Amino acid sequence: MITVTSKSGKTVEMMIVDATVVAKVAGMEFPVAREGGKIQSRWLVREAGNRRVEIALECGDLILANALFDELDMMIARSSAAAAEHDRRHEMIINKMQGE
Repeated sequence: MITVTSKSGKTVEMMIVDATVVAKVAGMEFPVAREGGKIQSRWLVREAGNRRVEIALECGDLILANALFDELDMMIARSSAAAAEHDRRHEMIINKMQGE
């Protein structure tokens, strides 16, 4: 988990939950995405008037937030590689059992 301060002065906690980055700010919690250099909510946030929430960060905090997204990307890549290895081994075992 990281804690950053938005350009508007709000404290934002960001963490990886399951396979997404979640932000907590001003009593709201919502999944966020990094799109086109912006960090914003994935969906409309009801508590924010049914709109997307953008989290504008200064340089140092933006670097921290981007590092969190990079960490998630690496976690997903490792998980995908492990799943591919498992599938390869499973296929090899099935082929041996079938005498191929």
